[in-house]
Amino acid sequence: MNYIEEVNSFYEWIRFKPIPAGAQALWHLLMNINNGCAVNIDGKYYWPVEFTVSNGSLTSVLDFSRTQLDRMRNVLIQSGRIVYKNVIFFSVVCACE
Repeated sequence: MNYIEEVNSFYEWIRFKPIPAGAQALWHLLMNINNGCAVNIDGKYYWPVEFTVSNGSLTSVLDFSRTQLDRMRNVLIQSGRIVYKNVIFFSVVCACE
């Protein structure tokens, strides 16, 4: 994943498929968390396609209720921006794939 390319792709995408501001905030937080998961191997950074994050940490940072988080997550799922693996964890689908 290239972080800047992914963010630019997201903004290009939402011009034609607008989503609520809360869903945009959630997407950006997930991208930020994913960026923190990058590993440096021989001077090159690699970002995981899948990563885990608790619902509690997302609601805390975004100041969302669990219901708000579920609604915004479902917006991202329905729009094809993320794949939800189970009750607690997320997997971001990068446009670069």
